Amino acid sequence: MASSSLARTLVPAVLRATLRSRPIPDEVADQSVDTFLSAYFGAEFARTFGSALVHGIYAADSRQLSVRAAFPSLWDASIRGKGNIVRGIVQNALRPSNNLDDKTYEMGNMMDKMKGVSVYSFQDGMETITRALRQDLEKRHNVEIIAGDAAASLRRDASDTTFKIDTVTGRRIDASHVVSAISLKALNNIVPPSIPITSTTSQNSTSSVTVVNIVFPPTSFPIHPPGFGYLVPRPRSNALDAELEDHAGTLGVVFDSCALPQQDLYANAASPRFTKVTMMLGGPHAFPHNAESVSEDKLLGILSRHLAPSQPLPKPVLIRVHHLTGCIPTPTVGHLQRIAAVKNDLKKSEFWRGNLEIVGAGVGGVSVPDCIEQGRHVGLNW
Repeated sequence: MASSSLARTLVPAVLRATLRSRPIPDEVADQSVDTFLSAYFGAEFARTFGSALVHGIYAADSRQLSVRAAFPSLWDASIRGKGNIVRGIVQNALRPSNNLDDKTYEMGNMMDKMKGVSVYSFQDGMETITRALRQDLEKRHNVEIIAGDAAASLRRDASDTTFKIDTVTGRRIDASHVVSAISLKALNNIVPPSIPITSTTSQNSTSSVTVVNIVFPPTSFPIHPPGFGYLVPRPRSNALDAELEDHAGTLGVVFDSCALPQQDLYANAASPRFTKVTMMLGGPHAFPHNAESVSEDKLLGILSRHLAPSQPLPKPVLIRVHHLTGCIPTPTVGHLQRIAAVKNDLKKSEFWRGNLEIVGAGVGGVSVPDCIEQGRHVGLNW
């Protein structure tokens, strides 16, 4: 690492940020991730490390993503360090951590299990969480799950305190309170035009991603180095055709067989090992989400250029492609202020009377913990 091109970008950038103070002006309420990192660590650091990190989490353009919404700890570190972000990060690290309140979260022995863990999943994938939630909810007499239907309209009469929810199949649901976890754009399409949430729907966009799972047969040579995988930064503005070809709209690649080997089931320890990788493509890049863009030859060509294996890659035994349209919300600059304004309007509105709350990935964060935290706090003021 010390002699790599990444180190030649990383080390001077960190030294520069350590010795430099750049307090955020009082009139600046938010910045893009790229602008923020460029100010403290330099433009090349922001492009190389910042854009790659954003590709891996949001599949978005770091020049558009809000640093306060996506990485609030960085913004807080700058404030705490009085403009010296490295000092602020150190101060945050030295602060005693706030232990979770057992009355709020029933963690069991999960905190002990997670010590030293950087990546986790389940034998049957992350869907295990939602299946377990559904199974638990279905046991409760005061919960009804309506599947295979969707809300077509949400309204209430001025003289009535009850919400009227009409579904696509013609079902009518009356409710005293509503929690919306759908996207703000989708919510805006089913509520009366007078709702003030319209001002946010044009500000934030979503990212579309093509996810490709590839399984290679056992080989006598390693297909990739050990590790979790890699993320691909944004190409340089003056990139040559060869660099753009290497990039090919790739956001990153996960080495599944290394990152989560426990998910692979074999007859015994001596069984030949397959190699699984997952490619993510698209996001902010001009990438055609179609069959031609993910042909076997094209995918193997990208991987061969990135991984440079000692021998040609073998023909995969399985390729599975998923085109995910609008799958990840992008909180752009000013997102927190816009969401706060919408929530304030919903609370004070004579129409909604504080009985409609908004949550979800497009409101308070895209991670599973973010969404859980929103769910824990919803309705506290009802």
